[in-house]
This record gives sequence, C-alpha cells and structure tokens, in this order.
Amino acid sequence: MKKLINKKLIATLLAIITTLSFFTACGGAANSGSSSQPALPDNSQQASADQLEEHYINLNNGLVITDIGSYTGIYMEDGSDEVVSGVLMMVVKNTGDKTVQYAKITLETGETDGLFELTTLPPGQSVVLLEQTRMSYDKNTAYTTVTTENLALFSAEPSLMTDKLELQVLDGVINVTNISDNDIDGEIVVYYKNSAADLYYGGITYRSRITGGLKAGEIRQVVGAHLSKSGTAIMFVTIV
Repeated sequence: MKKLINKKLIATLLAIITTLSFFTACGGAANSGSSSQPALPDNSQQASADQLEEHYINLNNGLVITDIGSYTGIYMEDGSDEVVSGVLMMVVKNTGDKTVQYAKITLETGETDGLFELTTLPPGQSVVLLEQTRMSYDKNTAYTTVTTENLALFSAEPSLMTDKLELQVLDGVINVTNISDNDIDGEIVVYYKNSAADLYYGGITYRSRITGGLKAGEIRQVVGAHLSKSGTAIMFVTIV
C-alpha cells in the first residue's frame, strides 16, 4: 500500500531538549541484584530535529506520519547509543483506537529507500523513528512515497496489571511490587520505551525480566542501564 506525501509546510527548525537516558537496548533477563548491565551514563543528552517538514500521510489502521526531517542526538534504534548527526527521521502518530504492536515503514527516496520500524504505539500517542541504516536527511530529496508492511495490532490491549503489580521507575532500575494477596509463579516481563515531551523516542521497545516468580507483598528490581526516572515510559507487563 502506497500513499503520496502532501507537503504542507516549508522547512523549519525544532530544538528538543530531551533529558532522556538513551541507553543500551536490553533484551535479556535482569533479576534482583543483577549487575550485568553497563553503568548508567550521563542522561543530560540533547537531541534536535531540524529542517523539519510537516506532512500528513495516512498509513491506514490509524497510523499517520506527521513530520519528516533531520535528527541529531543519541541513536537509540540499535542500542549502540552512538551520537549521530543529520539522520533521516519521521514522527508517526497512532490516531486509531488500538495499540499498534509492529509496523515496518519504507520511505522511498528515489535511490536507496529509508527503512523504519515501529513497536508498541498506543492510541493518541506519537513516536520519533530514526532510519534503520542511519541514512542522512537531504532537504533536496523529494520524499514522495511511503509503503507499510506487516502492520499488526495487539489482539488484546496490553496491560500494566495494576491489580497485581505496582511499578516504580528509578534511574537504572524498576521496582516491581506484588500488591496482590497471591504469589505470582511465572516470569514477569516489563516492556518500556524512551519518552519525553509527550513523545516516545525510537521504534524500539525495551524489556527486562524477573524470573522465579514474585511472592505476595514482595518487592524486586529489574535492571536496565537505559532506564531513567524522567525519561522512561512503562508500556505493558506480561506474566508467562
């Protein structure tokens, strides 16, 4: 499915001071007391989106591209946390009524296509996506056509399980408390994203685990070097 871009606005400059902790992506287990994650770096990074062009491209199923432009800051999509400059970016909003689980977006440039991946975007929310190969933004390129693939919605809306768990985000850790009267026997997986100024940053959704269950009233910690009290949004929790 392809949609043509209708340009609405000439290039403008937008500076975003994020105060995010853009850290190494974590896909493995992190148990209470674990020290396997790297040390927490300085989380006063600055990211900017310049030469931003306002667009409105309907990708269907509620997804809309609202902006395309250039990003300078920490590259969070692959967990490398390297500083990049002038990378092609887009802002995508979910205008639907269901949380998007995954979408692959291709932005045709006339030569090499720009590739973007999106995970876990709730209704009414927007996310900054960075091009997967760190392609540079070119103000002279006509970004004219967008293709979406593998767009999937959650079959059931994801939950924070607030009837069972209390979650507290701190720098480097999440405190997980079993507030129910029953022991939890399964593995608890917490999913979260970088966030600031009403935006999620990066298509990536991180996850950390507590293995071995959680007794009623017990508090344990999941550890992640990219966790930040001021820059992390917990998306959902599963018990498996």
